[in-house]
Amino acid sequence: MITLYYRPGACALAPHILLEWLGTAYEAVNAPRDDSFLAINPSGAVPALQREDGSIITQCTAILNYLCETAGRQDLLGGSDINARTEVWKWAAFLTGDLHPAFFPLFVPFRYTSDPAKQAQDRVREAASVIVANKLTLMDNHLQGRSLFVGEGLSIIDCYAVPMLRWAGLMLPQGRSPWPALEAFYQRMLINEGVQTAMRVHGIDP
Repeated sequence: MITLYYRPGACALAPHILLEWLGTAYEAVNAPRDDSFLAINPSGAVPALQREDGSIITQCTAILNYLCETAGRQDLLGGSDINARTEVWKWAAFLTGDLHPAFFPLFVPFRYTSDPAKQAQDRVREAASVIVANKLTLMDNHLQGRSLFVGEGLSIIDCYAVPMLRWAGLMLPQGRSPWPALEAFYQRMLINEGVQTAMRVHGIDP
């Protein structure tokens, strides 16, 4: 059985949701925050997926791709349509490279300034909020008139967006309210059984 290492509410929520969609047998382990986890992933980050042979896959997008390929669910990667596959990987790159790191200064502002004063960290958060908001606007514009990110069926982008939209609701002063299409998408995802199961295991609220 494969093992998914996660931390509650982190981006590991995405492969956790995907595992539920796939119906793949797995064990979910809350990754310890000490040196013992470095034997699994030397960076100390989640998600990490331990395969049946004991080998480890890290990085969320790589794990999402591996799970779909091994389950024969290429439809979740865009299927046989080159344009749909391109859209999936475009949005995967956007979430990994643009939106996800834009949240880091909100979570750990002290890493982005050499000034220990609270006011300095508040300014870091303010600047980061603007960057995150700009990314969310791009996503909201894309979702106008759409129910899902790519095509008419679920893809890895839909589960990948869930943890980050949850962060937006928690970390931004205005929550998700300025982005109605994103908010509607998120509310639709919250009634998905796989999303509900993964969140329940994480012990988190929407």
